[in-house]
Amino acid sequence: MEQFEQIEAYLSGELEGDMLAEFERQLQTDTQLAEEVRLQSASHKLIRASQQTYYKSFLQDIEAGYQQEATII
Repeated sequence: MEQFEQIEAYLSGELEGDMLAEFERQLQTDTQLAEEVRLQSASHKLIRASQQTYYKSFLQDIEAGYQQEATII
């Protein structure tokens, strides 16, 4: 498994048992790996926040359309 995939698996909770224990041992000693995990985690948070903003705006647009429709009827 490549490092990017391993970090993704770690962040999504897919690593288990010996693989998880080994990865966490590596995190304790490999500062570059720890930094990569931190950056990927931050990226995940930004993507989720962006998606939430998009969907909130999308739902507000739908609601505004329904309110406009209701005033016409």
